[in-house]
Amino acid sequence: MPRPSRHAVLGDGPGTVHVIVRFVNREHFLEQEPLKEVLYASLCRNKKRFDIKVYAYCFMSSHYHLDVGFEATHKLSGFLQAVTAWHTAI
Repeated sequence: MPRPSRHAVLGDGPGTVHVIVRFVNREHFLEQEPLKEVLYASLCRNKKRFDIKVYAYCFMSSHYHLDVGFEATHKLSGFLQAVTAWHTAI
């Protein structure tokens, strides 16, 4: 059974969610400080772009956590898509 869509679970918004993003094969991609800085810059840039409030974040070596607030579910989806694609720019 496929998982329900984000919109089906959250509705149209507004809301607050806790998100965990894990890297493929649980690789320790964020062991180096410069990569954490790139991820942080991506968060800052995209939170303004998609009107997202970042209440808390925690960068671990193999994953990261975000507590975010949003006004519309489509903005949350765009934000997560942009933030999770940050490493392709390296």
